[in-house]
Amino acid sequence: MHKVAKIVALTALAGILCGFSDAAYIFQLNAYRGESVRDAVARLGPPVRRFHNQGQRIYYWRTTYGGGYFLCKIWGAARGNIIVNWGYRDCAF
Repeated sequence: MHKVAKIVALTALAGILCGFSDAAYIFQLNAYRGESVRDAVARLGPPVRRFHNQGQRIYYWRTTYGGGYFLCKIWGAARGNIIVNWGYRDCAF
């Protein structure tokens, strides 16, 4: 019985992971390229981490994706209070 439960759990996990498209996620993030940091904070809440790298200010947020199934840590690189690039560091469910 324990082996059957493992098989069912792994099958469900594979089904969920097949539905995650990182290309679609990046495409959705890039739709917000060029927005102000103030607008990003209003939309995503306060960042969980901030730091400088090569003249850019990097902001990290935690957000959900895929109907709340995935928790992702996304980042936005800003120059002069304008987000010039988006990306994500990792996602988990």
